[in-house]
Amino acid sequence: MPRIVLIELGTERSYKVDSINSLKDQTIAYHDEDRLHDMLKVGFSMEGSESYDLFNSAFKHGMARHAHLGALHSLELINHGPVRTGFLPEKLTKSHPGMGEINKRLAFVPDYQKISNEIVAYRNRQARQLTNKGVEKVIFWQPPSIDERKQIKTGNLCLSLMPGCILFDSPSLLMKPVWTDKNHLSHEGAESLSYWLAGKLSKNIDEK
Repeated sequence: MPRIVLIELGTERSYKVDSINSLKDQTIAYHDEDRLHDMLKVGFSMEGSESYDLFNSAFKHGMARHAHLGALHSLELINHGPVRTGFLPEKLTKSHPGMGEINKRLAFVPDYQKISNEIVAYRNRQARQLTNKGVEKVIFWQPPSIDERKQIKTGNLCLSLMPGCILFDSPSLLMKPVWTDKNHLSHEGAESLSYWLAGKLSKNIDEK
């Protein structure tokens, strides 16, 4: 069991397995009873299409695990190509955000507010489950984004999880053409962010 676990915020509503991992049987392994229970509780706190998408995903992954269908994910078509793993920084494309949009979004400083909802409760349960299993410290962090809606949601959530959360507070660090879309960075951007996060983690780990 690791001593320290770092958890990125913003994935509370993203229970779907990425298509790039669709051929791995490991992607089904963590959809156990506790995971499905949390998915359903979070789903009931949502509205409209978000709720439907989460329930649909919970059903599919639950069936894949409990009906032992995960093995099918190990089958690979001959012409499918290799399955990539690990950190995958993306190259800039023609549709990447321009500097005007990047500067405007990163210059926007939301008035974050503490919240109390099922998402906060879910993350607190997650931290308790890990510490009960022997993890010494669970640290959440808010990833940078130029999606205003996501920025506010993750910021509010991070503030509500303090002091156990690292808030992204250095927007000038990424006011460069390093965004492949509103939520993903190029290799250069990811490298800058990694050094920033390492410094924050070092301080956070030393705090009792």
